[in-house]
Amino acid sequence: MLVQKVANAVGKRNVLVGIRIDSQSRELLSWAIVKVAEPGDCVVAVYVCRSSDRASKNKNLLDGSSARKVLVREAKSCAAVAVVVGISKHF
Repeated sequence: MLVQKVANAVGKRNVLVGIRIDSQSRELLSWAIVKVAEPGDCVVAVYVCRSSDRASKNKNLLDGSSARKVLVREAKSCAAVAVVVGISKHF
């Protein structure tokens, strides 16, 4: 509650969205912009990949951490007031 009040006093909040490059992520990003972000907020999209080929190119970014840990670290680094992620539909 305190973070939200301080951020609103400044007029800009950061909303972090974890996405993949697919149609569901576009919907998720749009939803976050419309439903979570407020006018003046900054929406930060972080690309999350599961492919070991893509991850190996950016190995220093992941540094052996899970995607969840990386998203938490990024949310803390940009002082995000909200983190939005999708779910996998593979059951």
